[in-house]
Amino acid sequence: MLLCAGPLLPQQPGKLADSLEQALFFTEDIDEQIQLNSELAKSYLRVDPEKSLKFSNRALELASLVRLDKEAAISYYYRGLALSKLYRNPEAVETFLSSKELFEELEEESWLVDVCFDLGYVYKNSLDFDKALSGLLKGLAIAQEMGNVKKTASFLNEIGGVYYDQNDYANAFEYYKRSMVLWEDLGNRKGMAIQYNNIGEIYRHKGDLERALSYYRKAVSFNKEVQNYIYLCVNYDNIGNVFLLMEQYDSAAIYLRKSLEIAQSNDDPHLESMVNVSLGFLLLENKEDELAISHFQKAYEFSERNQLNDHAKDAAYGLSLAYADKKDYQKALNYYKKYKLFSDLIFDASNSGKVTEVELKLKFENEQKLKEILQQRTRFLYLLFALGLFGLIVILVMLYGRLKINIRHSKSKAVNLYLENKHLEEDIDFKNRELTTNVMYLLKKNELINYISDKLLKAKVRFKSQNQPIIREILLDLQSNINVEIWSEFEKRFRAVHKGFYDKLNMDFPKLTDADKKLCALLRLNLSTKEIAAISHQNPNSVEVARTRLRKKLDLSNKDVGLVSFLSNL
Repeated sequence: MLLCAGPLLPQQPGKLADSLEQALFFTEDIDEQIQLNSELAKSYLRVDPEKSLKFSNRALELASLVRLDKEAAISYYYRGLALSKLYRNPEAVETFLSSKELFEELEEESWLVDVCFDLGYVYKNSLDFDKALSGLLKGLAIAQEMGNVKKTASFLNEIGGVYYDQNDYANAFEYYKRSMVLWEDLGNRKGMAIQYNNIGEIYRHKGDLERALSYYRKAVSFNKEVQNYIYLCVNYDNIGNVFLLMEQYDSAAIYLRKSLEIAQSNDDPHLESMVNVSLGFLLLENKEDELAISHFQKAYEFSERNQLNDHAKDAAYGLSLAYADKKDYQKALNYYKKYKLFSDLIFDASNSGKVTEVELKLKFENEQKLKEILQQRTRFLYLLFALGLFGLIVILVMLYGRLKINIRHSKSKAVNLYLENKHLEEDIDFKNRELTTNVMYLLKKNELINYISDKLLKAKVRFKSQNQPIIREILLDLQSNINVEIWSEFEKRFRAVHKGFYDKLNMDFPKLTDADKKLCALLRLNLSTKEIAAISHQNPNSVEVARTRLRKKLDLSNKDVGLVSFLSNL
């Protein structure tokens, strides 16, 4: 799991909140009431978001009543934070946008940069990646212009997180490294701990587990030093999952239970869901199905109640595997359907939100050019009034006309480039969607039918003789629904979309098995480990092991190159 470099909210409201509420009770000054309500909204953000929302609503109502725009903007901001803490993301987005609009009108950059960060964070959690990246890049530009190094480092980390969530690990790694340099310059141990954790995540996805552990342990050391226990909880969960991949189950159990203890002591549903999923998979590996189901069920209920789709998906998948082991195939199938539902929701959101940084940078550069041109025109106008020369007026008019032409050309080039990139993306996206939805869905159905058929065959001898014809009929019905041409159809469509891929793979690596080539094709489609696990009906840990072995066969073990990036360049 990744970490965010945003500012920590107050842990406890304490005596300050009591004194603020007392002052609010006695004051009749409306300006002071607005300020006190805003301060109380801020104080209660972490410990009681509902109370924070109540005070921010009061502040907003009073500020709107007396038309105090800055105070209203601040109230909107705290209201947005409270709503995001309550996982009411659509309302939070709407509220942050209202705050952003007012701060832009007031040119309050110090507040605007915070709004951009938190709005980008909510968009990212809602899987609206294009809006998340757009808002974060705008906030980054403001932070850099202000010379605020700490906030610049936070924005760089969060932008890296947007790329990470889209499986673009190369771009994510670059932003994490840039953020790390700034935190080191500041000597900020908390920020450095965040980057150690996130860089460790990159190495884990690349299959370099020893290096991942090294970075996680550095993060643990720093978080202990600054007593940042919530982030320490994430570090322990990540370390536990690495040991799970390495099949060192005793070590995995130690770290995951440390993580669960911190999550429970902080009463954080997001953290508890995360750790319960991890513990569920560990117990599943140890064949402790009942305990695994208990942890998966807790994670599923937490996630569904708090709209944490990613954790709900993982928990549903774990429950389907656990019930299949217990031969409760009806429940296994029900949870597999829920897993598929959450997978489709996340997949659709992820793919609809993919954007390129080049397009956004082009947009911001174009806006900056327009701004510079307008500033240049203003300087010319001041010079015109100062000198009062007719000849200069003529020159300025000519220059202005030329500038307008340049702007028009610049806009035209930008639009053409954007449309070309968009068409290319849509074409590739359409073909990849056709592969993954039309072919892969049928493949997963086949594999599930085979899995259930195999279990029925093994259990057949234990059924009574009068039930044998029913079992045979069920098996025939299942087998009649299998499409035997799925993989050949996949190969045919894959070759049409990615021409020359298999030829290059066979030429450069002739010793690859059919299973290796199949995994290469799925990785070329940029599918995640969990998606591949679902398609191939394997445990995610088995897929991670297969990825590690594939890296060795492709001679990538000691190279700082991701599998997906390598295969994309073939």
